[in-house]
Amino acid sequence: MDRESQKIGAWTLAMPLLLVAIAIIAMLAYREVPIRQQMERAYTALQRSAEEQADLLRSEFEEQQLLLTACAKSFSNVGNADWGPLYERLNDFSRVTCFYRLGLLDASGTGYSNSGIRVDESASAFFKESMAGHSIILKESTAASQDRFVLSVPIYRDGKVVGVLYGSLEEQNFNKLLAASLYGDTAYAFICDGSGEIISGSGMGPGFLSSGNVLTCLSSETLDKGFYTDNLAADLENSSAGHTAYTLDGQRQYSVYLPVGINDWMLFRVLFTASVEAEAGELVRSGNLILTVMGLASILVLVVFYMINARSRRWLENEQEQLRLSDARFRIALENSHVSIWDYDFATHSIIQAEHSLALHGDDRVILNVPHSLVAGGIVHPESAKEFVEMYHILQSGEKQAEGVFRIRRGDSGYWYQHIRYKTIYDAHGKPYRAIGMAEDVTERYEAARQYQKELNQLSDLAQRDQLTGLLNRSALEKEITARLETAIPDTLNAMYLIDLDGFKKVNDELGHQRGDRTLSEISQAIRGVFRTGDLVGRLGGDEFIVFLTVSGTPDLIESRANELCNALQFVYTGGDGPIHVTASIGVAICTGSGHTFAELYADADKSLYRAKEEGRNRYILSADPVSGTFEESLSAEHTNAIPLKTLLEYMDGGILMCEMSREIHVLYASPSFYTCICHDHIPPENKEQMLLSMIYPEDRPGLISALFKGAADGSVVDFVYRTTTCCGEQRGWHHLRAVRIPDANCENPIMLGVVTDITELMAGREELKKSNERLHFAFEQSGLILWEADPSSRKIRFWLRENEQAADTELERIIRNALQHRDEDERLHTFFDGLYCGRREEDEGMFFRQENDMFVRFRLAYRLLRDDMGNAVSVIGVAEPVCEVTKPMHAD
Repeated sequence: MDRESQKIGAWTLAMPLLLVAIAIIAMLAYREVPIRQQMERAYTALQRSAEEQADLLRSEFEEQQLLLTACAKSFSNVGNADWGPLYERLNDFSRVTCFYRLGLLDASGTGYSNSGIRVDESASAFFKESMAGHSIILKESTAASQDRFVLSVPIYRDGKVVGVLYGSLEEQNFNKLLAASLYGDTAYAFICDGSGEIISGSGMGPGFLSSGNVLTCLSSETLDKGFYTDNLAADLENSSAGHTAYTLDGQRQYSVYLPVGINDWMLFRVLFTASVEAEAGELVRSGNLILTVMGLASILVLVVFYMINARSRRWLENEQEQLRLSDARFRIALENSHVSIWDYDFATHSIIQAEHSLALHGDDRVILNVPHSLVAGGIVHPESAKEFVEMYHILQSGEKQAEGVFRIRRGDSGYWYQHIRYKTIYDAHGKPYRAIGMAEDVTERYEAARQYQKELNQLSDLAQRDQLTGLLNRSALEKEITARLETAIPDTLNAMYLIDLDGFKKVNDELGHQRGDRTLSEISQAIRGVFRTGDLVGRLGGDEFIVFLTVSGTPDLIESRANELCNALQFVYTGGDGPIHVTASIGVAICTGSGHTFAELYADADKSLYRAKEEGRNRYILSADPVSGTFEESLSAEHTNAIPLKTLLEYMDGGILMCEMSREIHVLYASPSFYTCICHDHIPPENKEQMLLSMIYPEDRPGLISALFKGAADGSVVDFVYRTTTCCGEQRGWHHLRAVRIPDANCENPIMLGVVTDITELMAGREELKKSNERLHFAFEQSGLILWEADPSSRKIRFWLRENEQAADTELERIIRNALQHRDEDERLHTFFDGLYCGRREEDEGMFFRQENDMFVRFRLAYRLLRDDMGNAVSVIGVAEPVCEVTKPMHAD
């Protein structure tokens, strides 16, 4: 055989062997590398799925806990005695939550569920923790029911825990969340605590179910090489994420675990590696088959190789389809939970959006310069902008999480309330580089909770008010006084005024209870007008009232207020048998600082009131201060030279008005004569400021308000004339206000005291006088008369000038004016004016002559004397009228 043939034969023999060797090497490489890569992909997908499922579980529990917290706040202002009627409202809350049971417990651990059943949870762990001020999520097993997850929050009142609100979730509902995004039968999930005790799970293997503890099931013998139980126990104790591989019940498994963010719970996602290893065994058997037919042609080896490669591709595509389905399940779960998720990059300050978050931030997949671009673009409402930017500052500082409720614009739908939460992700060096953002629409719950809180506040306010007078009732008053006594500043004086009306029973007996109710309303307004806005004023019942105030310094103001109160409560009514006088007896108790109780102060005030009744009524008595030892002092309205102010203020022509000048005008007191002055019987207290301002003519209203605020600011006297209107907006009449600022060291805002006078008739008289003057001036302009006025005291004469007239337009008028001004030169004129100035005649007239140069004038003079109400002459009105005029020169013969 030639060398060429040998070479071809060698290549012919070597080629199949080379191909077989290549096939064996490729099979060995294919058996290890692709399987390892596929396992790494499965592990990565398992890790990502575990993180997403932990966020889903945490958001679900936090959503329910947020609802419980909002519910608990609605009960914080309601006393325990008033909880009974509110238990039925728990059913309303249960409709917007996933809880199958809601319960409200008092401090003893007993209460009612939303179904009205009496419950006793005093021995429950969640009750003890929540009473200590903690919000709790735990799993609890009871003999009467299945395992349940309990969420509980404390109820605060005045900074103290007074009860617990809790909700129960069925474990099967919780397991459904764990079952989300599982790989069918190839994976399962469960949750354990920091000690490894299994809390709940979905599709758990029999090994974990039987032992109930992760650390008990796993040991050094079951864990793969490189994994140790001590490391796993340390990770569980420190809530650190990690992974492990082990063999359990004859099955090799791979677990990824990470903290849920609730208590010390850890989420385990477990994947059976049997499916991957089965594929590996399939490859090994295929390789052995190929080795047994090594003698076959290289084409067969290549065909087998290509067949195996195609099969592997199909297997990979199937696994990728499973992962795609898993992601789809997770997206569906997010859509059903109304939650949007995105990424925030710390380095670029940008948001990378997923499909379901585009509606929240806009249509751009990547948003730069966050959060300022979202604020500047109007995505974030201006009222939420500051808190929104602060949340990102918290993230940038390295905090693990940040959250808040903000008003976010959603397309053209306006602004919605979004609960946004961020969880920070750290790199291997512990530096934050990324954050997972999640938003949930809480608009409906936020609005419902706010409306419900508003209704509760209204009901609470109504429950604290006396229906007749609008003052605080006894229970609310006692509560407020007790709170102020407990927090009183040392060296401050606290005073309680106990007021009992004298003669009020006679009003009810003779004038009827309807008039008596009106009297109580008037008295309550009078009491309220004496004291400051921040002082507590209430009605104990019947004709008894109580006032509580706190002052600094000496008790002079306390005594001054008692004196003012005694004078203000002076009422006179006309009865069938004569006038009915209603006054007040007042007992005042004083204490210093804190350390006193409502009962002690009330008892002291009651003793002083009894003394005032014994000493003749219509007076006040100051009790001794137990700290300073101030002696008792009694003073009656007669000793203070008081007059029946009620009668005076009711029947005086002008009205008295007292206003506190804060941001707005607040009417402290208006006398009964004030309402008579403005032609209105009564104005309800709740809208008297608006009513009084609306009765001022619109064009005069700004000027009056400006004048009052100017007088309050600089202490100047306010003199203002304004018009009033009817309810239809028509002008009613004219009023004059004169107001001054009065000193009140205990009021932080200036007080203006004013007198309002009805000057409608005066203005009408002025208008009529103006018209008369206009008519007189018109007649004067049209006549040829010379009008003059004389002052009897100074004997000065003033002439009326016509329009554009400087002195006398004609020589004739000039001569007559000179004659009147130089009357002493003419004897007859002198006699005429002497009679005028002596007041002998009320009126007179005469004919006179006057020659000046070549002019001779004959004229008539007439006057009328004007007197005041006392009969004194105050002015003289006169006329001068030329009778004839001679212009020829006259010569003496």
